Amino acid sequence: MIDAIAQEKARSAPAAAATWAIAQRALADLELDLPVSAGREFERLHMEFRTKGMELSPLAVAAWAKAATRAGSYAKADSLIRTALQDTASGLAPGVLARLINARGVLRMVEGRQEEGLRDLQQVLDIADSGSLPPHTIAELLYDQNSGYIQQSLLDSLASNAYRSRQLWRAVGDTIGEARSEYDLMAALVNSADYDGAMAHASRSAELARSAGDIQDQLLAEHRLAWISWGIVEPVQLNERWASVLQRADSLGFRAVAALVRLSYPMFLMSQDSTTLAGFGIAYAARFDTARSMVAPAQRFAEEEGLDELRNQCLSTLATIANYAGDAAGSMALVRTILRNAQRSGNARQATQALLGISANHYRLGNWHAARDAADSALVVATAHGFLNQVEQALSKLSHSYRQLGDNTTALGLRLRRDSVLDEISGETVARNIGQMGTRYVMEEKQVADSLVHVQALALREAEVERQRTIVYAVIGSALILFAGGLFAYRLDRKRRRERYEKDAALLETQALRSQMNPHFIFNALNSINAYVQTNEPDKASDYLAQFARLMRMVLENSRHAEVPLKDDLDALRGYLELERARSNGKFEFTIEVDPAIDPEEVHVPPLVMQPFVENAIWHGMAGRTDKGHIALKVTKRGADIVMAVEDDGRGRLAPKVAVPGMPEKKSSLGTAITRARLDLVSKQKGRPAGFNYIDLPQGTRVEVVLPVGEAA
Repeated sequence: MIDAIAQEKARSAPAAAATWAIAQRALADLELDLPVSAGREFERLHMEFRTKGMELSPLAVAAWAKAATRAGSYAKADSLIRTALQDTASGLAPGVLARLINARGVLRMVEGRQEEGLRDLQQVLDIADSGSLPPHTIAELLYDQNSGYIQQSLLDSLASNAYRSRQLWRAVGDTIGEARSEYDLMAALVNSADYDGAMAHASRSAELARSAGDIQDQLLAEHRLAWISWGIVEPVQLNERWASVLQRADSLGFRAVAALVRLSYPMFLMSQDSTTLAGFGIAYAARFDTARSMVAPAQRFAEEEGLDELRNQCLSTLATIANYAGDAAGSMALVRTILRNAQRSGNARQATQALLGISANHYRLGNWHAARDAADSALVVATAHGFLNQVEQALSKLSHSYRQLGDNTTALGLRLRRDSVLDEISGETVARNIGQMGTRYVMEEKQVADSLVHVQALALREAEVERQRTIVYAVIGSALILFAGGLFAYRLDRKRRRERYEKDAALLETQALRSQMNPHFIFNALNSINAYVQTNEPDKASDYLAQFARLMRMVLENSRHAEVPLKDDLDALRGYLELERARSNGKFEFTIEVDPAIDPEEVHVPPLVMQPFVENAIWHGMAGRTDKGHIALKVTKRGADIVMAVEDDGRGRLAPKVAVPGMPEKKSSLGTAITRARLDLVSKQKGRPAGFNYIDLPQGTRVEVVLPVGEAA
């Protein structure tokens, strides 16, 4: 854009000043994440130039295309880039050409045209490696590329670019650029479930932005830090952090940052129990209305600025809130609106996700034919655009729908197709990682070689024909290459061993916790058998022992695995409840309900997580009752998570404790402590929060366990 302004200055200083003001507003809007406003300013700038018989420079066009891409105006962005490249391809400087190709590559990545996009971005890296671009320009190009890598979940490329750009920003002393590279490193690590590393980079990003006076980037990093800390720090601290970021973003007019907070903060609030929410000043019964009211300003902002992407994100958040509230029909209506918006803007990826969401809601409502049809439409769009992850999801939903419709043959065929797609996804990931490792190796080898050439040139200038000195330098250079290669290999091996150790340690710790749970569970059952023996009821003791033996086979088989099908885990819990009901002479009834949207044979959960809470409902909830009680175990879907809830109509936690014969003191707290530790590990392994909440009812207690589970591969 600078060269375009320079052309105008040559003609008229006043006109140049006016044009420069428009350009500054356009760039400021782009910086504030207001791409639609930026696009309008670029349009004005374009018209100003046209009245003077001039055209915008390719640099300005590249910035305009970037704004159009962010605004979701993909056709406009493509037209701008195509025209600029066609009109000026023969005479473009390397830096200008790199910016236009970079803008095209990011556009293609966002549109889902990954292969074409990667070719463009690699071409830009080739231009950068040719030595024709200054470090600051290379860093900007790498930073822009990262939005495409994030869109396609290419975490290895994202991290590689972020590390390289961070070094370049540091070299030129650009603190704001360094802060943004730290933010990209955080994004790469959080998507790889490395939360400790992600929090470190988010904190560093916030510190750098604060030191540079860039409050917007500081608030953005602090918001992301709060999101990463969800499930790690105490809810009170997390609430204070999010509330502070939102208050400052609103007061300073950073509406884009505030909108992002309003999409995450409500989800956090809805996940809290009544006691925690009361501490925040929020009534538990009003939590859904509170969440919706928080999203409303973000919706207004999206409408005012014409931000289609944000508009659909707001609708998606509201659909999730509706699902939390058990309103599948309301969620369906919102997702249908997302679908219409995506189809109107030509966003195939969003349209695919919306169709998958419609299928999921029909599944919840038991509309199997409609669920099948929506999943089939999603499969057509995803296949046409090469969205492999969405293809896999669509095939999974189709398989489940056909199974519910009784067509097991078709369901099995779809399941096999899904397995084939999963293999293809895994193969592409491995090939891509190998290719990226090769690219980095070549780049490092080239940097070492360039250094050696420089060293040799200096040696020749200092001692022209001193052949022996040249040989010495060559030997030293070779040694340096060997040393650098050995050091690289050592660090890579050390990193792999550390990652393998951490994974093995987590697995061993999980196995140790499961081994603690089994004796705890067995003790309860043996206690019940002992009760029959003491009351001299040998027939009942024999029947009970036979049931116990069957149950133990299930429990021991389940305990061998980190995760088991939900059906197997519920069968074990059902067996336990039946044994305890028999022991107590039918003192309580129980029911087990599973959301129709959940396939118990497909969804996998950690075994025996609910057992301590079911035990507490029996031994403490039913204690002191003179009439028959009831225990309900319900399994529902909440977004991408599974919620397993056990509810009793007993005395409640706040009632005075009743001594339970045969129940060792503090034993229930041991089971709860073990379960908390297991869920902490599940959270680390899955990369999403896992935990449990107690909810005090007018009569009795409800315990909700949130599990970030996936379907079996």
